[in-house]
Amino acid sequence: MSRGTAIIVGVGAGLGLELARIFGNAGAPDVLVYNVGVLGPDAPTGGDDQQWVLNTAVNILGARVAADAVLPKLRDGRGTLLFTGGGYALHPSKKFASLSVGKAGLRAYVEMLHDQLAGTGVHATSITITASIGSAPRFEPAEIAKAYLELENQAETEWQHELVY
Repeated sequence: MSRGTAIIVGVGAGLGLELARIFGNAGAPDVLVYNVGVLGPDAPTGGDDQQWVLNTAVNILGARVAADAVLPKLRDGRGTLLFTGGGYALHPSKKFASLSVGKAGLRAYVEMLHDQLAGTGVHATSITITASIGSAPRFEPAEIAKAYLELENQAETEWQHELVY
């Protein structure tokens, strides 16, 4: 069996690095991991409009652009698209308003993408991480990365649009 390609958008010293390690050691089939977000405090009103545009583009439009780039290149029309979401999609924060809106938009986008790809052999799901990465043993980057690999290995009958982690 030939090794596939793992494309990880958004690799830092935490979760992104662990995702690169775990998929690099798995001989994984074709997978895209969109692990991007703009972290920074802002409010629902006032502030810098251009920063809101950038934050929204990174969280939502970037995910779509990445999916559009990868989908035509999947071998045999099979693969997995995984998108890192966040708890602010479920419980918005007025202190992180644009991140909350961006992750809620990403969550909606992935649900629609999941539905569109149903029956094609391509799995799209978001992983909604409900606590700060590193805040508890369950939320250590290596533990979260294992959940991504498990999603990539799921049987098609188990596919869902979201894992709330």
